[in-house]
Amino acid sequence: MADLVPANAVQLVPEQAWIANRDKILSHLRTFDVIQDEETYRAAGAVDSAAKKAISELSKMRLATTRQIDALKKNIMEQERALVADLSAEEARVNKLMVAYFAEQARKREEEERRIAEQQRREAEAAAAAAASVNPFDMGATEEAAPIPVPVTEIPRTDTNRGTKTFTFKVVDPTLVPREFCTPDERLIRAYVQQQKTLTGGDISLVKQIPGVAISVEYKVVAR
Repeated sequence: MADLVPANAVQLVPEQAWIANRDKILSHLRTFDVIQDEETYRAAGAVDSAAKKAISELSKMRLATTRQIDALKKNIMEQERALVADLSAEEARVNKLMVAYFAEQARKREEEERRIAEQQRREAEAAAAAAASVNPFDMGATEEAAPIPVPVTEIPRTDTNRGTKTFTFKVVDPTLVPREFCTPDERLIRAYVQQQKTLTGGDISLVKQIPGVAISVEYKVVAR
């Protein structure tokens, strides 16, 4: 087992100039408690823009290192896939054979259980009909039908494998799926909202609403 790489083997250490600039911007940001006039708004905008620029600069520094790590990781994963390719393929093939065998044994067991249950039902009905036709003054003992032994088909199991039976599904016709199993498509709704913004010239009062969806205005300030 390869030794783990220490968590601090690679560190993000920006230049002192960036640290100083960060602290300066942070100090300016903390001076704003409320914005009530244009001058303060513009000043806050300038500092906000500087903060986003500093964040972006550090992100670029981080990418310069992590991209090399990503390339190393990709290379190692490709080697891993190559080393286990034949093993994975053969394991998948054998597992498929095991699943087929398990499914067949389970099918036989369930089929036999249904056959026995049906036979028991018929014999119970016959016994009930016979009992109904017995002379109530006849004190002779009646024989009870012997219970039908239920053969047990063992579900295959090994020391290292255990088969399971699960239910799965596949959508074959989306148009027939009940509404409660459907999720609104936010991508289509977003596209519709943008289209309405263009068609109405940005007037929310003219927007044609979608039933069950609240279309509203949200304001943002983006630094440039």
